[in-house]
Amino acid sequence: MDILLAIDIMDGFVVQGQSGNRSGYRPLDWGLVPDAEPAAYTAAMKPVYGYVADLDGVEGTGTDNEASVRACCHLLKKSYVNRGRRAYTVSEEDRNAGIFPVISTETGGKNLPKYHGGALTVDLKCDRVYPTGELPAAFLKTASDWDYDVCIVINLGSVGTESGLPTYLSEMRSAYEGTLFYGGGLASEEDLGRVAEAGYNGALVATAVHRHAIPLDAVQRGYYP
Repeated sequence: MDILLAIDIMDGFVVQGQSGNRSGYRPLDWGLVPDAEPAAYTAAMKPVYGYVADLDGVEGTGTDNEASVRACCHLLKKSYVNRGRRAYTVSEEDRNAGIFPVISTETGGKNLPKYHGGALTVDLKCDRVYPTGELPAAFLKTASDWDYDVCIVINLGSVGTESGLPTYLSEMRSAYEGTLFYGGGLASEEDLGRVAEAGYNGALVATAVHRHAIPLDAVQRGYYP
């Protein structure tokens, strides 16, 4: 199973996610790396794979983080990049560089079935797909017919909390036929094992790594076990 480091960028810094409450996000300068400048942070953490989110793009604040996003991607073997865009195309240049654009349920609206390639992020809040309120497994079953390279479930309410995994983890995996990643709330190596045993192809981690609950080595190897 692939291990991706979640890298959230806001106002030019890597920030710690916390339950999806972005107004309270602060620079991640307390963990394994004291430098929250995105390129320096990524270079020090040395992940193989990453999920890079431009939260200002997602929120539509107007702050331009593109240079920081690109700098992080150049340090990663493969990166999934959520710029918060309502539309995208997958260029050959990006594909050859291992950069996959992301469209999410938060920003994609009714156009989600129309995209080809890249990654679909299914955002969850309160155990429902955000913002539509659909049940995750039912949504994923429908999404199986869409043409994405990978689908990434992110439980926004659990991000940064180390609260553990949802009871419907296996149900979601069974519902989606393609490549599926999970992120949000992973608190330990045991949680990584549960995600792998459920059949997921990848897991997103961050806070638990900085708290030494998940080994940095897993991020730097890019896989588990």
